[in-house]
Amino acid sequence: MERTVLAIAFCALITPVAEAADAIGDSSGEANWVFRLGGALDAYHVNQVDNDEGTDSDGWNTGAHLDLAAGGLIGEGWGTQFDVRGSLFSDNHGSDDDWTKSYLTGGMHLYALTPNGLLGAFAGAGIADDTGDTDENQTYWFGGVEGQWTLSSAVLFAEAGYLDGTDEYDEGINQAVFGRVGVHYFALPDLVLTGAVSGAAGLQDNSDELESEALIGDLHLEAEHGFGNGQNSVFVSYDGTLVSFDGGDHRTDFHGVMLGFRMRLGGSGDLQSTYSGPGALSLTPVDRWFAYTANEVE
Repeated sequence: MERTVLAIAFCALITPVAEAADAIGDSSGEANWVFRLGGALDAYHVNQVDNDEGTDSDGWNTGAHLDLAAGGLIGEGWGTQFDVRGSLFSDNHGSDDDWTKSYLTGGMHLYALTPNGLLGAFAGAGIADDTGDTDENQTYWFGGVEGQWTLSSAVLFAEAGYLDGTDEYDEGINQAVFGRVGVHYFALPDLVLTGAVSGAAGLQDNSDELESEALIGDLHLEAEHGFGNGQNSVFVSYDGTLVSFDGGDHRTDFHGVMLGFRMRLGGSGDLQSTYSGPGALSLTPVDRWFAYTANEVE
């Protein structure tokens, strides 16, 4: 039932975004808008260490992901982008009975173009569902600033923001500041190598129901190959995430590999041109962080 509700909400969020973007594009008479659809399957390994109890457990899980975006120019020197992404996970988690079933996130960017890139702000919110000790969904919201700098063979990007949320037992990371820096390097016009490091520092309730500091470190590596004039592509990526709280006495690390595709409508040129144009922004994985800390990390 919960997954059906999430699927309906996903469609409800993206429909007005697409209609608004189409109307803006028609009124301008220019192909200033790019629509992106991405999908992927992944498998990730989870390892949990509790020094207080002297326990060490691990397990595997698999997931399916959908990513939708619409971005373009809205005036002289200004642009925007809307993002909706959702994930569903299998029930073969091996470490315990508390694991993420799904999450759904919506976000918006507003930015000003600069001579070599852009400067802007973003905001969003989401909902996560788990199988653990609560029958209530978890909600989270976030916002911040971002920038992008385009070079001859690369695009540098950075974000800084604030993440907060709520769930029945306050297990998800909250009152957190986060940041991300990364680069899209164009090894070939249709081969993009991406690397990004990100992290967050906030609060989380531990097993003793006492609030403690939660720290997150994240590494993302990706290779994307474009075809069909750069508008379609396939990619493989690695995500490594370390969550630590109670001064490091409790920690969980995630290692995942993802294989997926991206389809674009409205753009032109190769992948290098695509990543330098509208609709190419992305969000820091705050949804994954909140869902994981509220469920797998106990």
